[in-house]
Amino acid sequence: MPSPLRAVIRKELRESVWKLWLGVGLLTVLGGMLGPTYGLLGGIFPQGAIELLPAWLRGPLSAMLGDYRLYLWYNWYSKNLYQMLTVFSIVFGAGLVAGEISHRTSGFLHSKPVSRSVVLAAKYAVALGALWLSALAGTAAALIGSYASDHPVAVRSFLLGLPAALSGAAVLLSVVLLASVSAREPMKAAGLAVLWLVIMSVASVVRPLRGFSLFVRMSGERTALTGQVEWGAVLVMLAAAALVLGVTMRVFRTKEL
Repeated sequence: MPSPLRAVIRKELRESVWKLWLGVGLLTVLGGMLGPTYGLLGGIFPQGAIELLPAWLRGPLSAMLGDYRLYLWYNWYSKNLYQMLTVFSIVFGAGLVAGEISHRTSGFLHSKPVSRSVVLAAKYAVALGALWLSALAGTAAALIGSYASDHPVAVRSFLLGLPAALSGAAVLLSVVLLASVSAREPMKAAGLAVLWLVIMSVASVVRPLRGFSLFVRMSGERTALTGQVEWGAVLVMLAAAALVLGVTMRVFRTKEL
């Protein structure tokens, strides 16, 4: 590996330590709490109260109360994990380029004999690594918390939700990185990324479009029901991440800094 590229990667790794601690710390706490708090779910509702709830809420809640596996999957993959990966994608990615521009440190990166595309790829890879490690740590904590609270689950079956979550995170970060390249300040980049992600989330609430929703795919709903990873969807998400990253590199190469 050329020494200029090593310098760029070392810089990104140094600046990503706080991201890794934040992501691993929060997701580990959230994942580890799911097992111990399972018993509290039933105590929230008085006797017979669940039957008074709307059907769309009563069905899933009754299923979770009767099946810890469904409870764990819903509260991890279909709720906490993809939501936190969305937030962390914005926090980790909004300043990757916009932060360099606003702090006037972009000159350091471009003083190296390394192309802009390689610099951008290094930034993306390090940030994505922090996202993925955070997701893995939180998932491990969810399993450990389940066993520690006497709610053992099939480890292999539970881990089937990871490919969709991780590939979805790659898409989210690529979108945020495009916003970071398009804006000149981290806050503006974050706002632009939030707008784009909100628009993307519309498909989640329109029934005919739910199958095309990134967030629905990240939740692994079908995998929970079938016990099979949707590798086709995973590959599509990875291809989408690569496509958006390619567009971002094209914009970045022509951007005046």
